[in-house]
Amino acid sequence: MANLIADGSTWLAGQLTDNAGTAVVYYRNQHSVALTGTRLLRNYQVIEESGFATNVQMHDWSFTTADLLLNGSAFVPRPGDYIAIGTGASQQRYEVLPLGDDPAALPADANGIRTIVHSKRVR
Repeated sequence: MANLIADGSTWLAGQLTDNAGTAVVYYRNQHSVALTGTRLLRNYQVIEESGFATNVQMHDWSFTTADLLLNGSAFVPRPGDYIAIGTGASQQRYEVLPLGDDPAALPADANGIRTIVHSKRVR
């Protein structure tokens, strides 16, 4: 049964990428990789160290985990990386960053087929 669920999750992830994906370029230092991701605009409430709640709007990205390859090696998105859509003056740029106690990237499902990456639009 576990293989059936994993197979179904893989199929569903492929459908999401094929039908709702956006072509992006993922950058880390001088390295980059072309990916297809699904952008999710989400509002979160973050509790600051002072105890105050702050509402933040994040651009989360959903990527197929197996596609996260930089120079042929698997990588985990980390703060300081960025995601870009388009080129030149029309380029939209999103900085990867953690959200509260969450890391910058976390599994989107129990099988690790997709990865959610938190980001903030910076340009």
